[in-house]
Amino acid sequence: MSDVDLVNQYTAKFDGPIGSDVKDIRQQLTGGRDQGQYPGWPQLGNRSVTDALAAIGAHLGISGFYDPLARNT
Repeated sequence: MSDVDLVNQYTAKFDGPIGSDVKDIRQQLTGGRDQGQYPGWPQLGNRSVTDALAAIGAHLGISGFYDPLARNT
């Protein structure tokens, strides 16, 4: 069996409830259900949960934290 066949065999298993769970988790963290879509949340300034946490840390002056949106403006 080729590597491609093995990948297809195992990824096919994620089409059911687990695939839906992955999309639910992705949406909770990034604001988007589909891979590659990370629009953020309006109530977080259009940031993902991780980016919002980074912005809070930057505001508090925690070393190593930065607001990725502030760097782009």
